[in-house]
Amino acid sequence: MGHPAPCVVRGAAVRRSVDDPDRVFLRKLARAIREERARLGLLQEQLGARAGIAGSRIGEIERANVNTSIVRVQQIARALGVPLSRLLASVEVEREPDFSAMRSAARADLDSLPPADLPLVAPLLRRLRRSVDK
Repeated sequence: MGHPAPCVVRGAAVRRSVDDPDRVFLRKLARAIREERARLGLLQEQLGARAGIAGSRIGEIERANVNTSIVRVQQIARALGVPLSRLLASVEVEREPDFSAMRSAARADLDSLPPADLPLVAPLLRRLRRSVDK
């Protein structure tokens, strides 16, 4: 785990772990914006002028130092001439956990139970299934 990295949220500097999922999301989005800008050969100030955003703010966004609004990201996408989805495509979406390994382990545990104990476990299993299926 790395050292906390500075992040500006609502105008105040805060420390966040570099492994924080929100921080990771901001870094990936920042990289996508920076790469699109570089592909067009634009300076931060030029992109800012196209988007109606200060060049210094573009720099903060590209360094993932600010948590900017989706509206501002849309303005940047328009200024880059790309759809918003293209910038967001590089940001990995969190996936649902894979329960297959847990199911296998639970099944093995159930198989090892004496048959007389199964009625004691059944209500718990039903409740667990309902919570997973939601």
